[in-house]
Amino acid sequence: MNHQLPRYSLLTTGLFLGVTVAQANNYCSRIANTWPETVICSDSALKTLDETLNNTYNQARHTVVNKKALRDMQRQWLSQTRNQCRDKECLSRVYHERIAELGIFYVSALPISSKSLGNQEAKNICQSLAILADQKRLADLEVPSMDLDSATSAINSIWNLTNEEKVTLDVRETRYTTNYIDTIYLLRLSPSKPPVRFASFFTGGTCASYETYSIPYLLSHPEDNGDEPVNISDEENMSVYWGGGDYPVFYQGRNLMITADIANHNKASMVSWIKPDGRKRPLCLLNVKNTGLNVAATNNRTLCAGIVNGTIPPLSWQPVENATYSDESLFIKHYGNYANGLEAMTIDLDGDGKLDNIGRFIFDSGAGCGSTQIWLSALSQSFDKTIQTPLNDQFSEISSGTMDIYPFKGLYYIATRVDGTRNGVIQISKGGIQQICEFQQKTKTTVSKFFPVVP
Repeated sequence: MNHQLPRYSLLTTGLFLGVTVAQANNYCSRIANTWPETVICSDSALKTLDETLNNTYNQARHTVVNKKALRDMQRQWLSQTRNQCRDKECLSRVYHERIAELGIFYVSALPISSKSLGNQEAKNICQSLAILADQKRLADLEVPSMDLDSATSAINSIWNLTNEEKVTLDVRETRYTTNYIDTIYLLRLSPSKPPVRFASFFTGGTCASYETYSIPYLLSHPEDNGDEPVNISDEENMSVYWGGGDYPVFYQGRNLMITADIANHNKASMVSWIKPDGRKRPLCLLNVKNTGLNVAATNNRTLCAGIVNGTIPPLSWQPVENATYSDESLFIKHYGNYANGLEAMTIDLDGDGKLDNIGRFIFDSGAGCGSTQIWLSALSQSFDKTIQTPLNDQFSEISSGTMDIYPFKGLYYIATRVDGTRNGVIQISKGGIQQICEFQQKTKTTVSKFFPVVP
């Protein structure tokens, strides 16, 4: 069943674990005089910490044996620690400390399997995780983490990185380039051993990627990153990490590493087993095929369903013939930014009774991972330059997407992206931008190559 918009990612204040962001926003609007919820609701960094706390608490709650004790401890932390803060700095500090504690509770309670991993179990794991990826549930398995600064300053030393460790790890060279540490994870590699730290090494650059390794293994093996060799080609490795990266999950008693698209952790390309010694061993490569869209949320079911099933087609854009693509400086002079494609149409996009010349700019970049940027702008009467109108202020708030425009019952709707990641449709009017549809990409993920664990 489709949900009504607005629908967003999870957000809670500590007192309201498990509510959605829409519920939390309604709550925030009613607590103008309540501390510390007022500050948390108004500060984006604290909201993010609160979401992380909520996710980590829920993960711990599903693994610990004594759930009542964990709930009572959380309530005690709220009343005796968090609510005693009187400024943002204190709130930030106690949130980081509590997230670190909950992360330890989670990993310490995991039922780690001590059995040898066989081929059939490995195949079953790959196939099951492929199904979870298609259900958009794979990313939910990611184990709790902390960014480097938070881990370094954590009171509990199990997360800490010493200065010597940081210097040693900062100069490590992973598969393709020298990286910097971005994220710290805790994993317990066997039932009888305490948790150990894993670090994600982030490349940055125009096509960023990151790889995650056991810190103890790296420190004790200066010439070895901990990748157990399998029959995988350099081209396959390159493809897996091209704009992608690793994150650890715990599934069916096993510590596993998922390699996935940086922007979409459910779009996985490889599953690896994290062995008891901390090394990564690839189990399988995954192939992801897009199979269509679902309407995930809507304020207009007829419109959204019509766009998905093709009964409501987009309007046709017409090429702007006099655009000077060959002269980049002249193009920029006329249009502000360079594009290698410009199309236009004339419609009353915002419903103010006046026709607008709308340009759709397309720039195909071969740099980095390779990408296509698309944006809209109001154009002059002769389409030979951009002009500043109230529409452009609203266009500046729209993230990338196809920017197709759909007509429906005398109004116009733009296909774009919500928060830069989720496909959707919006409507622009004098009153602002309203999200009308949210689409979810349907996928079919299959195991394209399996690497036997046992010969």
